[in-house]
Amino acid sequence: MCVYLDIFNVNTYGKRLVPVLRHIDTFSPATQAHSMAHSAKRQNLGRILQARLQAFADESSEEESDPIALAADLKERGQEHATHGRFSEARSLLGQAVRLVPGRADLHKLHAQVLMEMGYTWEAVRAATRAVELQPEWAEAHVTLARAQRNLGEPVLAEASFKRALEHEPEDADIVSGELREVRALATRQRTMGEGVRAIVQSESHEFNKDTGA
Repeated sequence: MCVYLDIFNVNTYGKRLVPVLRHIDTFSPATQAHSMAHSAKRQNLGRILQARLQAFADESSEEESDPIALAADLKERGQEHATHGRFSEARSLLGQAVRLVPGRADLHKLHAQVLMEMGYTWEAVRAATRAVELQPEWAEAHVTLARAQRNLGEPVLAEASFKRALEHEPEDADIVSGELREVRALATRQRTMGEGVRAIVQSESHEFNKDTGA
């Protein structure tokens, strides 16, 4: 003979839980059959739950181990932040994407654009330079590098980069040609003043260029 203590919640305000003693014959065949069936059901549910948890873990592990997919997600989120002027968040996300997939020119170019918007000009030059190195025939990478060089106060370098961009037929060729004329005038003045002279370039925010890559 075994005694179980069941607690019944009557779900009534102001009333206490009522303990009830139930006497169950542990040697009863019906009781044993019920207990075995209940135990088997619990074991089956446990196996199903374990299988589902393992499948979820495998799926999560696969996603985390795919740097290309994760970098693509970071890029998309970074672009969204940059488009709405949240450049600090964009910089963080794109920086993570670059570290995950350092061989993507589009990630370096977008990173350079955000860095320019934040005033990190030297870092922008480095990021844009890497984009050009990875994809030397991509006009937009040369344009980004030229703008970063101009903002750094190096119109001679910017002039050369704008020229290379035009050789590869950028999307906004007219705009790029106009920027080339402007830096050419600055470059001429810089040359006449001798080596070691850096131009002073007034910062001007450009609309963030949102694209899907090369």
